[in-house]
Amino acid sequence: MASRSPVGWANRPILNISNDDLQNQNRSIAFKLYVLDTGIIVKTEVVQSSGLAALDQKVERALLKAKFKPYIQNDTAYPFIAVQPFSFQVLEDTLPWWKRFFGLH
Repeated sequence: MASRSPVGWANRPILNISNDDLQNQNRSIAFKLYVLDTGIIVKTEVVQSSGLAALDQKVERALLKAKFKPYIQNDTAYPFIAVQPFSFQVLEDTLPWWKRFFGLH
């Protein structure tokens, strides 16, 4: 019987995306990832752009630092290609009410 390991993150991409990065608008982005048999991401391609080059590049840098668990089938690790979508939402104002009221930022 053939055995397979699921594709999963060994080290997830670390994304710190601010409202300024999103230019105060919800954004979606998707990347095609080329992954070695070791789980290292060696190449990315934008499949769906956020519309902001700086945001696309920030996500790409985070992806290239991340790592997948090796994809194993029948005790052999294989390279693979995956598409990873992201959806970023603008955060509501997180300042305390009194800072908003007095315009203190």
